[in-house]
Amino acid sequence: MSEPSTHHPLGLLFKDENKSTELADVLQHLQNEYVPKGPDGPQSILVGGDRLTEGNSRGIQLAFAEGENVDDRLEGLVFKFEDWHAIRNLFEIYHRVFYKEGSARDHGTLLANMNKLRFFP
Repeated sequence: MSEPSTHHPLGLLFKDENKSTELADVLQHLQNEYVPKGPDGPQSILVGGDRLTEGNSRGIQLAFAEGENVDDRLEGLVFKFEDWHAIRNLFEIYHRVFYKEGSARDHGTLLANMNKLRFFP
């Protein structure tokens, strides 16, 4: 990490993901603008969202399956759901159970490991 990071703003699309035609526009935009294209064809990228968006996106990809080329068929997009709230709740429970203020000297505890790694929020 000795070099500064490069930032690439993705921009905004003012589309409603609950409307099939607008979600199809978003997916076509992602396919055309962000899927890397190599000599062997496009590489796949992950597209995350909630379960409803993932299901709708898969349905649109199936609807476009008869396209003439890879871009028309949206083959560079791999859909997955991101259950952010469940992960956040899991970390909150983990913190509540394993983080004890007085355990900094106890070997193998969360606070001792944070001290070892010099991680302080």
